[in-house]
Amino acid sequence: MILHQPVPKDLVEVFAHLLVEHIGIFYQKERWNELEKKMVKIMGHYHFNDPTAFIKWLNEKSLTHERMIQLAKFLTVGETYFFREPKIFNALQSNIFPLLLKKHAKDKQLRIWSAGCCTGEEPYSLAMTLHQMIPDWDAWKIEILATDINNEYLNIAKEGVYRSWSLRSTPQNMIDLYFSKNKNSTFSINPQIKKYVTFEYLNLMDGWFPSPLNHTSNLDLIFCHNVFIYFSLEKIETVTSKFINCLNDWGLLSVSSVELSTIKEKFFTSHNFSGAYFFKKMPVKKEIIPKKENVVKQAMALPEDLYEGCLNLKKNKNYGEASEKLKSFLILKKNDPAFIKKYIKEVLLYTDLCANQGQLNEALSWVDRVLEVEKNNPIPFYVKSVILHFLGDNSAGIRTLKNAIALKPNFIAAVFLLGILEKEELNEDLANEYFKKALDLVQDLPDDLFLMGMESVTVAQLKTHLEHLERHFDRAKAPGAND
Repeated sequence: MILHQPVPKDLVEVFAHLLVEHIGIFYQKERWNELEKKMVKIMGHYHFNDPTAFIKWLNEKSLTHERMIQLAKFLTVGETYFFREPKIFNALQSNIFPLLLKKHAKDKQLRIWSAGCCTGEEPYSLAMTLHQMIPDWDAWKIEILATDINNEYLNIAKEGVYRSWSLRSTPQNMIDLYFSKNKNSTFSINPQIKKYVTFEYLNLMDGWFPSPLNHTSNLDLIFCHNVFIYFSLEKIETVTSKFINCLNDWGLLSVSSVELSTIKEKFFTSHNFSGAYFFKKMPVKKEIIPKKENVVKQAMALPEDLYEGCLNLKKNKNYGEASEKLKSFLILKKNDPAFIKKYIKEVLLYTDLCANQGQLNEALSWVDRVLEVEKNNPIPFYVKSVILHFLGDNSAGIRTLKNAIALKPNFIAAVFLLGILEKEELNEDLANEYFKKALDLVQDLPDDLFLMGMESVTVAQLKTHLEHLERHFDRAKAPGAND
C-alpha cells in the first residue's frame, strides 16, 4: 500500500501525542515531516490507506501491548553492542563497582537494573565486568534485571547468541573468556554469565516501579542508556523521579553521554569519574531521634495521627523519617504480644518501610512478631513472603504465600507473587496457572483500582502485564517454538 496524499498535520499531531503518552517517544514539531513518513510506513504494515481510520484504530480502548511494541520497533533504533561507551565501563571498573562491592562486603548482594536493555549486550557487559572483579563470585548474590518494551529484542537477549559486529568493542580476552564461537560464526554468551541476568518486559510509561514484585526496588545501580533520547523532557522527569525511589541511598544512575543534560539535579547529584558522569542518590536527612526519656513518654500513648502521618511520609518516599518515628514508638514494647497485636498495622507499616530501605532482616524479625500473635490474617504472611523473595529464599516464600492464599483465596497480589516465585524456580506451567488465576480475579475490577499489597499498581497495569505473560507462555508452548 502506497499513500499518495500527505497525512493531514492535525492527524500527525494526534499520532505524536499518542506516542508520548503510551510509549514516551517524543517528536518535536520540527520533526513532524520525519514522523509523517514513519506513520505512513506503519500504516502500510497494518494495511491502512486512510490516516483517520488508522488513528481511530489505534485509539480503540487503548493501545494494546502488541501495537505499542510494533510502534516502538518502527520508531527506535535497535542496534547496540557490547561495552558501548568505554569511559563508562572504565569508571565502573575503577571507581563505581569497587565502592559498591565494599559497601556490600558483608551481605554480598548487588542489585542492578538495565532499563531499555535492547538485545542484551549492555546487561551482559555489566555482568562480565563484575565477574572480572569478584574472586569469590559464587559467594555473592548478583541480580541484574534487564527490561525492554520489545519482546523480539528480549528473545534475542535470552538466547544470548550474537554476530561478530556486536563484539566490535569487546577486548579479545573477554571474548575468549565469556563467549563460545558457533559453526555459523556467531558467538554464544557463557552460561555462567547468562544465568545472572534476568530479562523481563517493562514499559517505562506504565509507571510500575519501584516494586519488589518486579525487582525494581532497593537497587544499587540503574543503567538507562539511549532511552531518554526518544523521550520528552516532561517524560524524562517523570521516569527519573521514579528511578530515584528505586535506588538505595548512594545508589547510582547512568545514562549515555548525549543524555546527561536531561537529568535534573533536584533528583541526583552528578559525579565525574575521568569523564564518565554518574548521578548519585543522596540520603534524605533523618529527623533527630528523641532522647530516651522522651521516647518513653511517646510510647505511653499512641499519637492519633502517627500512623496516618507515617503513611503520608511513605507516600512521599520519606522512608527514613517515617521508620524512625514508628520505631521510637514500637521499640520499647517489641516483646509484648498484647502490644504487637493491638498495633499490628503500625508494625506492618514499619516492616514495609524497613524492606523499602533494604533492612530485610529487621523487617523479617518484626513480621515474625506479628505472626506469633496473629495467624489468621493473610497480610503478614504476604508481607513475609515479599521479604523472603528479596532475600532469595523462594522456597520459604512459596510456603508462606500458600498460607496467605489459604486464608484469602482471592488475594490477587499473593496469587500473582506466587506465580513470580514459581517462574523464578523454573516451574513454568505452575507459574502460568497462578498468572491465569490472577488474571481471572482482576477481570471485573475497575481499571483504576489499586490492589491490596500492590499499592503502586492499578488493575489496568497488572492486567496488561498478566496478558503479556499469558501470550509469552502460549508462544513458548506453540509447536516449533523451540526449533
